[in-house]
Amino acid sequence: MQNTGWAAKGSIFGPYWWWLNDPCANWPLSPDRYACPWTARTSAPVLVVGNFSDPATDYAGAQAAAKWLKNARLLSYAGWGHCAFPRFNPCVVNYVVRYLFDGSLPPEGTVCPANPSPFLPASSTASATARTTGLSAAGVPTDVPGM
Repeated sequence: MQNTGWAAKGSIFGPYWWWLNDPCANWPLSPDRYACPWTARTSAPVLVVGNFSDPATDYAGAQAAAKWLKNARLLSYAGWGHCAFPRFNPCVVNYVVRYLFDGSLPPEGTVCPANPSPFLPASSTASATARTTGLSAAGVPTDVPGM
């Protein structure tokens, strides 16, 4: 199998990662799926969210997608872990929820700070807390129309 060579080059978790994702290689494709060009202008703006330290989806891919799509905006998360939205980062959640509710995009060049590190003193997290104005404890905007 093709995946075994890549898995052997990784950490002890590599083989598990590849075998867990192997079923995707045989996922059925719809004949009417959109395959290209990724440079098309969409009818609505596209919010692309990229994570600086995502071990599975490289930040360069998010930058490329935002560049190729003519009507896209990149929201960057200066944190770690796979995917930015499930990190419950108030900044990321705020922009994503607003986009889903009314299509509004963050200002160009927006970089959301990483979640506070559990290994740093609590005083270093004060600046991150100050950025959560207008958000509930879960990071959801409190002033979204219709909520």
